[in-house]
Amino acid sequence: MVRIKPSTIWQASKLNRFLPFLLPECRSIHAARQELRWIQDESNDDYQVWKRCKLRYRHYPLQYILGSQPFESLNIKCKPGVLIPRWETEEWATDLAHRLPKNRQIHVLDLCTGTGCIPLLIKHIRPDAVVKAVDCSPLATGLAYWNSKSLGISIQVIQGDILEHNSTVKPQKVDLITCNPPYISQSTFVKETSRSVKLFEPKLALIGCFEFYADLIDHQISRAEAFVYEVGELSQCEYVCRRIVEDPILSKVWRVGFRLDANSKPRVVYGYRRVAITLDWPRIFEEFGELKN
Repeated sequence: MVRIKPSTIWQASKLNRFLPFLLPECRSIHAARQELRWIQDESNDDYQVWKRCKLRYRHYPLQYILGSQPFESLNIKCKPGVLIPRWETEEWATDLAHRLPKNRQIHVLDLCTGTGCIPLLIKHIRPDAVVKAVDCSPLATGLAYWNSKSLGISIQVIQGDILEHNSTVKPQKVDLITCNPPYISQSTFVKETSRSVKLFEPKLALIGCFEFYADLIDHQISRAEAFVYEVGELSQCEYVCRRIVEDPILSKVWRVGFRLDANSKPRVVYGYRRVAITLDWPRIFEEFGELKN
């Protein structure tokens, strides 16, 4: 990481005595001033502002300091131990939710739910949907339940490890499965992840490889008509596609595609049954991404 110039620190201190504390994370005066405004808006006095700026100097996540993160039109509560919602997730989840039909009782299951941001957004945009959210972390399920109650959005929150395939998460049929699983490899986490994330966000929700995508094919896909899984790299998209295309049964039943985010990075692998029972999935996913089979 490029070191901050002394002249930048001096200029920041002239503008506001708290700004230099924010530079290690913000990297620019412009970004630091924006963060300071947010901190001031959520603080009672200068002493609280100072304490929060000191936390940021130690790379503590802003969302944990302020206690929330905007997610489309929702204000999602955040707390340590639970992954902070990202703009990349907000981007595809918002698009997906608006594509789902109105006034239909579509059944949605969100796995690795974290704060509950994805299922809460879907339920908010499509109130007739029946939405369940699952996570193995009691901190996450507690926070997802809290978000549901505080936002007045009714979803069912279940604690259970989907990889264990026990009775906690029953394999009932659903229309759509969504998931933002742990997908950052150990080497990428060490070499490329920001200090703030490495120090304070839960590794349980971050570090993974192909296990959740294997679980999708081996266990989850049979109970759904469509799926949308977030990914961290192209190889994870290719893994799901290859497993479907090379399977003589799945290849006849499923179509699969990839979606890029606004930075042109692979962000989603999605699929739907060629012959749908409840919804017109080809229309729903039209131009959502690029189909590969």
